[in-house]
Amino acid sequence: MSNPVILLNGAAGAIGEATVKRFSAEGWQIAVVSLSHPERLEALASDTVTPIDMDIRDAESVRAGIASVENSLGPIEAIVNNEGFVLAGSVEQLSIDDLHRQFDLLVYSLVRVIQAALPLMRERGHGTIVNVSSVGGLFAFPSLGGYHSARFAVEGLSEALRLEVMPFGIRVKIIETAVAQSDFGFRIIRDNTHPANAIYGDAMRRYWLEIGAKLNRPSTPEEIADAIFHAATDPSETLRYYVGEDIKKVLAEYRKRSYEDFADWMFRKNSDQEDL
Repeated sequence: MSNPVILLNGAAGAIGEATVKRFSAEGWQIAVVSLSHPERLEALASDTVTPIDMDIRDAESVRAGIASVENSLGPIEAIVNNEGFVLAGSVEQLSIDDLHRQFDLLVYSLVRVIQAALPLMRERGHGTIVNVSSVGGLFAFPSLGGYHSARFAVEGLSEALRLEVMPFGIRVKIIETAVAQSDFGFRIIRDNTHPANAIYGDAMRRYWLEIGAKLNRPSTPEEIADAIFHAATDPSETLRYYVGEDIKKVLAEYRKRSYEDFADWMFRKNSDQEDL
């Protein structure tokens, strides 16, 4: 039996590289794609890693790329959608062009890859689609409204897709990560030169102090890679895989409270003194 094949987009970042190592160690053949840093793919190339020239913003390029993978490596058993970037700024200051770019990369490109691969998986009667998301698809932080709106879309799309393809033996998985730290939020505020930042900046700093107290340990690339591998090989119908103890603690609060009560708990003062 030949080694299973995975198509990984967003392969050139830290999470992508850790995922390549994880699947390589398990004997998979990995087809790697990167929109943000395609020049880094050659450094990943090996007997088990094959760079693919594919632009996930273009449907024809995606179809050609997937055909190339199937012809050269064999049937794609799993797809991992990991490409993305964070659009920061208050809703008031978001440009429509930037918001469109956020959705094109996090949502539309994901759909292009899924639509190109699904007929092949359906014909074979099996396959797994893994969408790497974050807790940003479950609840929103201030100053990241554009990013959260796209992540919320991925969550809804994945829920619907899971039910649509389940009868055909295809599994859909979401990896929920945490990258929130107060330093991350402060960089967003510091680097923001929009005039509206003078209005929102002080409040945003206070919010991010509270966020950092609750989510002070981001998911590591290796932890995320382990979760991706688990999801890709898990025969169960589990949809969401949460990475990190901080996420689980915060989600426990989210599930037992109303949204308004949760938001007050998440952002209120002196949160660092609470027993999480």
